[in-house]
Amino acid sequence: LKQLFFMALMRRRASQFRGPTPSKVFQTVDIGSGRADYIRRQAGKFPQRRYAAIDPLYKPPKRIIDFTNPVTSALQKARIEMDALGVTVHAGTLSSFIGKMLRNRHKTRYFNVDMPNQFFSPKTSEFLGIKKYGFEKLFREAPNILLPKGQIFFSTESNRFLVELQGLAKQYGLRFRRLPPITKQQAKRTTQMKSIGTIQRAAIIFEPRKYRQPKQPR
Repeated sequence: LKQLFFMALMRRRASQFRGPTPSKVFQTVDIGSGRADYIRRQAGKFPQRRYAAIDPLYKPPKRIIDFTNPVTSALQKARIEMDALGVTVHAGTLSSFIGKMLRNRHKTRYFNVDMPNQFFSPKTSEFLGIKKYGFEKLFREAPNILLPKGQIFFSTESNRFLVELQGLAKQYGLRFRRLPPITKQQAKRTTQMKSIGTIQRAAIIFEPRKYRQPKQPR
């Protein structure tokens, strides 16, 4: 009986992130989606699941859309296809979408974050990786927007960014795990990032029992 109970428990845990997603739960929230190749592929393959694509560049231009511009054309066509697939499209930042999730009481199983290359301020040369993109807010609100054992996947060309990210995750009791890097040649085949070098990857896992809010300085 103990063995049967244990097997049933393991099946339940394994199936936690499979199958359809509830109405207030996203399977994946993709940050910096761009052309959204991954999300469009997943939404077409699993129509019973909910997906979200986040990118400020999805905001329609004020003038008439110029489909002769390759960048504008690709992004707007991707948005039209995602709308048809039922993907939630947010033309804004990570921070603004977190606010939207909190207001609607939505959660997600996964965040995918493809980081841009602009890590340094052109005026002061200050490293902007952590400060600029709102990841402290993401970690601070993890209990409110991530399911237990939910994960945040990061892809970036900056190893320094992952080092700082690891330090921030530790402050919140989030588990940090390095993933195998992707070479420039692999990136052309497997990701939507325009890589000029090896892409570093990491996963951050939210475990409710280990999570903590950092102490604020007095």
